[in-house]
Amino acid sequence: VVQGSTLYGDLDDYLTAVDAAGLHVSLNYGDDDWTNASGHDTASVSTNVQNLLTYLAQCPVTLSTNVGSGGLPTVDINLDVEPKGAATASDWVTMATHVRGLITTHNASSPNVHATLSGFINANLLDELDDGNLMPQAWQQFDSLIVMAYRNLPCFTAQCSGTDAMP
Repeated sequence: VVQGSTLYGDLDDYLTAVDAAGLHVSLNYGDDDWTNASGHDTASVSTNVQNLLTYLAQCPVTLSTNVGSGGLPTVDINLDVEPKGAATASDWVTMATHVRGLITTHNASSPNVHATLSGFINANLLDELDDGNLMPQAWQQFDSLIVMAYRNLPCFTAQCSGTDAMP
């Protein structure tokens, strides 16, 4: 619903309804064919995440359920980026580190709505992160990591939080 920094009133209405229903929401950016080549690289992910952050910076919705640990209105950005082809787990961690920087900068600017970052990872990426001893670096970039079993993002009634800093 957010592309090219265009803000849609429908998203405002959706966030209002979801929040009023006592549900948390994630805004998702997905690329299930991330090759770390032009169009499917860190820049493309950054552009799309920045569009979501631009929306959150200007979001006029007053949130009461979607509130982070600091008591501030907060919406999760879920990154569903799966490396394929020549892209390595190390490339993916570099991309995630860049996205974490965007989130940190966004939150430091006192936006209307803060952001957290969750990540979907598939079992292959999990294995590559483990095999390359990259899991600690990956984990540092996210507020939660989820090994995906499906692609649908459900609404949920409790904020997701990590339980093990060194899984």
